[in-house]
Amino acid sequence: MEKSVADLKSHLSKVLSKVEKGEHCVVLKHNKPIAKVVPIEKQRHNQTKIGCAIGTAKILGDLTDSLIPISDWDMLK
Repeated sequence: MEKSVADLKSHLSKVLSKVEKGEHCVVLKHNKPIAKVVPIEKQRHNQTKIGCAIGTAKILGDLTDSLIPISDWDMLK
């Protein structure tokens, strides 16, 4: 839909209602487009739930093995 600035000011509530439902509105000034009113993308639900990342990582090796050889540990000497 296209609306002049004056028409937009007169019918802002109706235009915003249509935009909220997914429609776009081009704002015209002297019959030239100057702005576009578009709906904001819907917020995606938070997916930080236990198990949401299952299968997205691969563990290589043994997580309980030390990465540094024990002989290099000063605290054990």
